[in-house]
Amino acid sequence: GIWHFEETASPSLDSSGYGSNGTWTNVQSKTAEECGLGFGGCLYFNGSASVDVGSSSARGLQNTVTVSAWVYKSGTTWQYYFGKRFWGTERFGVGYHPSCSSWWLSYGADQGLCFGTQLLNQWVHLAVTYDSSLPSANFKTYQNGVAQQTLNFTGTAIADSSSLLIGKNVDQGSWNGYIDEVAVYGSSFTVQEIQRLYTEGVGRHQMASASGM
Repeated sequence: GIWHFEETASPSLDSSGYGSNGTWTNVQSKTAEECGLGFGGCLYFNGSASVDVGSSSARGLQNTVTVSAWVYKSGTTWQYYFGKRFWGTERFGVGYHPSCSSWWLSYGADQGLCFGTQLLNQWVHLAVTYDSSLPSANFKTYQNGVAQQTLNFTGTAIADSSSLLIGKNVDQGSWNGYIDEVAVYGSSFTVQEIQRLYTEGVGRHQMASASGM
């Protein structure tokens, strides 16, 4: 699924053609000026908000997946910009964790990886890829188009049937800040493809400071 967050009301339309439109809960639509963008808009998440894009948006993502988004975080509490979780079995989420003061990949039954460098009150491009066929480093993380930490994992990236949520994980970690241009792909992108995603969005996301909180 691909969600540009240009709408002024629920739902957020999935432009990938798969029809995984997202239902808003406590989400606020913001203008380009409020988001600090060159044009377009974004969504603001107040710490108790989410966009539910359903379980079908994650079908077929067990063995290869790429998750990409532009995020703007305020505060240093534990929070996710993306999550799909079934506690105690399989889970997958990306966000921030205060124990490492950096970005956070949640995976497996109850595991996590700190990656990158925390940047508050500014737009950051984050991406995670997974490819189960690789003998090592099959989870890769990226910040602003630059490769960060990797890890070895045996299993499926997104296995359970719970909804995929933008702005929180199922039972914890609601996002406080802005989110824009979220994409979930059924393939594991190369570093060059991740750099292309960053390059395509960096000009629009670094033109001004956000003011709409």
